[in-house]
Amino acid sequence: MPNIPGTSLRFGPPRRYSKTFDEWLTINRCNAKARQLDIFPSITFVATKAVCVTQELPKNLKKRAKIILQKQSLALIPNGRAAGTEPFIVTGDDTILGDLSMTYKPYIYDIFFASRLPELVRFSGPVLVLAGAPGSNYGHWLHQMLPRLELANKGGWKPQEFEKVLINSTRNNFAIESLLAVGFESNQFVETFSGLHIQSANLVVPSIPEAGNPPEWISDFLRRTYGNPVSEPRGRIYTSRANAKWRRIVNEAELYPILSEFGFEIIFPEKLSFIEGVRLFEGAEAVCGMHGANLANICFCKPGARLIEIYNPQHPEIYYWATATGAKVEYSFLLGEGPIVDYPDNTQLAPGNRLDTIVCPEKLRNTFIASGL
Repeated sequence: MPNIPGTSLRFGPPRRYSKTFDEWLTINRCNAKARQLDIFPSITFVATKAVCVTQELPKNLKKRAKIILQKQSLALIPNGRAAGTEPFIVTGDDTILGDLSMTYKPYIYDIFFASRLPELVRFSGPVLVLAGAPGSNYGHWLHQMLPRLELANKGGWKPQEFEKVLINSTRNNFAIESLLAVGFESNQFVETFSGLHIQSANLVVPSIPEAGNPPEWISDFLRRTYGNPVSEPRGRIYTSRANAKWRRIVNEAELYPILSEFGFEIIFPEKLSFIEGVRLFEGAEAVCGMHGANLANICFCKPGARLIEIYNPQHPEIYYWATATGAKVEYSFLLGEGPIVDYPDNTQLAPGNRLDTIVCPEKLRNTFIASGL
């Protein structure tokens, strides 16, 4: 690509690629307007102790995980561009930035082989990029995309200073609702789509926190921004995935007597507005549910609350174990029935990622008792 004349503003794909903004900045130090502000240093933490009554466990649930997170920064890119649904971030000198272009399968996307990028729309004011590959999913929006707003805040930016903010298109408009609640206006939103190609005189791109390991600063930011101080939490909620496409508990009705016995209210998170979900979780002393975005709001629970997570034994991710650790929420887990399959953690390729499961009611009761409920 570097040998193709001209730039992708005229024809063809961007001519260069850099793995990180750091790397690009080292080479382009003469560009005084391009800057990187380091906001949070690299963080290492160990998952909290967990309560479990199951004897046989997958390897990644047998011991507490050590989690290492990279530093979090804010990139200021003069004449920067964003293109595509996920989107790709391109510098003024036609370089794709790999770390800020969070895509699941970057090398199969059309931008690398495009004869011409979509028509360019230019903005003279600053544009904030909050969109990314997983941002259309509620849990990933909450734990990865929305915390980028905190990086912008700590970099000195306020919502009203941005001409536009780039976000994923989401079901139920939870992305828009969460941003309207903190001072953005509806005319600032630009939702990504395949034909997106924008340029800003000052593109503001926060780094993207890793999936599945929200550290303490993310829960602190979310509670501080959206929380409403309440009295001592008393409620217990069970988050049902009965209306989801996958990862359901097929014998959920058999669990209702146990849930009722221990005082759990059955809720369907997809029926709640963003703020309704925040209020429900922040008032809960205990949350129980199958692994999935239905548990994402545990970061709003008060420190000391308890999460009881149910896994399909073929999909033992530690996403919410790590989330609970960062949120200072006590953690318990229970495996559904069936054979255990060891598979690398936090991967979409795990064979049980979309499988439903069966839960033994007596094991659920024993887990509640062992958890002190």
